[in-house]
Amino acid sequence: MYCPKCKSEYRAGFKQCKECQTDLVTQLAEEEFENDDVLIELTSSLQQNAIGVIKSILDAEEIKYTIFDESTGNLYPVPGANRLMVAKSDYQTAKELLKSFL
Repeated sequence: MYCPKCKSEYRAGFKQCKECQTDLVTQLAEEEFENDDVLIELTSSLQQNAIGVIKSILDAEEIKYTIFDESTGNLYPVPGANRLMVAKSDYQTAKELLKSFL
């Protein structure tokens, strides 16, 4: 199960995203990343309140991202860490946008 808004992944049985209060879907839209895009970590160990700010900055510039975290059972289960991933092609732009924030 996935949140179509923040792209968080949930285990079976969840029906709504705890962050966005959006109904979950079984599959994300394919338009998320191009097949040849490599995802790399922009930052990690983010607090939940920081994630919202970072997402709004990236959304404003139409930079695609995904967040992996332990609490939702995503790809990188590191205790207490949220990993914000962007396409390699957007990495430098995203780093510049967030340099004063991170």
